Amino acid sequence: MIRDGRAVSHSIITRHVTIKGFDMRAYDGSLKDWNRAMGTMWEACKSHGEKLNINHRTRITLCAVGINAKLLPDNAVLNV
Repeated sequence: MIRDGRAVSHSIITRHVTIKGFDMRAYDGSLKDWNRAMGTMWEACKSHGEKLNINHRTRITLCAVGINAKLLPDNAVLNV
């Protein structure tokens, strides 16, 4: 699941969430740190090839039934 960097930066700064290596003083610093971390995660995920299923948090929230149906085609764990 991928979350929007702006939302993450806002949460980190307004809620005073401590994350090792993240700049909690400014949005631009926090966003740069988030982008760096996402780049590392993206490279790790790409190594899995076609098994990778990327879902953006916003899409999961807004289209939960459609996303879940795609992820769980047999409705194995789908409780809506």
